[in-house]
Amino acid sequence: MENVDEFAEKVSGAGGKITMPKIPIPGVGWFVTFDDTQGNSLGLIQTDEKAG
Repeated sequence: MENVDEFAEKVSGAGGKITMPKIPIPGVGWFVTFDDTQGNSLGLIQTDEKAG
């Protein structure tokens, strides 16, 4: 995933719910979780070694 912020906006705009806002995983990247409109829980990661 290139940009979790942009994807999170799309999720919210489509009726999904962000369940955990973007958090850093030091040395790895950024992580966010959400529920889609069907209630499925999903997560996304954006690689960025400078995160943290």
